[in-house]
Amino acid sequence: MMKDSLKKIGCVLIVLLYFKQQSMAGGYAAFEERTPYHNLLVYDGSSSYLVYLEYSDSNSSTIGNSNTKENAYFKQFYFYKGYIVGRADSLFFVANERKPTVLKFTDSVKFEAFLIKNNLKPKLWTRWYDHYYDEANFKYLLLFAFFLFPITLLIISLYLYCFVNVLKGKKVKFYKAKMFYLIALPSFILFVYLFQTFPQSI
Repeated sequence: MMKDSLKKIGCVLIVLLYFKQQSMAGGYAAFEERTPYHNLLVYDGSSSYLVYLEYSDSNSSTIGNSNTKENAYFKQFYFYKGYIVGRADSLFFVANERKPTVLKFTDSVKFEAFLIKNNLKPKLWTRWYDHYYDEANFKYLLLFAFFLFPITLLIISLYLYCFVNVLKGKKVKFYKAKMFYLIALPSFILFVYLFQTFPQSI
């Protein structure tokens, strides 16, 4: 009976993983993600690999008379001090997240000069993103935890086991290893949370 149950669980996992992989290869290529200032980044999954910025309100970009989607698009970008700084081939963009304003440059020298003048170059770490933004910073970790629930259950059970054992004192076997696990797991979860909550460069 036990073997039959395990076989059934294994078959279900294989099917789930297969369909998950297929969906990631197709629909999951596209995404809509909120920025730190609650605007919207949109990628339609096309081979252009362009990520479009859409402001949360109905206002359009202050460039010309065209809308934001036509003017603010990136192949690579980063968040810094309330701005999205990005580039797409020979074009460069500086989008103000708090106001619907996008500056476009065709000259890389002028673009770099503008960033320096306005202090928009990160001092320590430039966190570049692209059309895989939705996968960056462990975005799919929760999804993996759901689909691979036996492994998730094992991790939680092991954590509880170590916690109970450590309460018995340092004489417990593998005390240091268990303490390391007890510290490492919540530290990793906190690390992932901070990465996802604060995607800005520093």
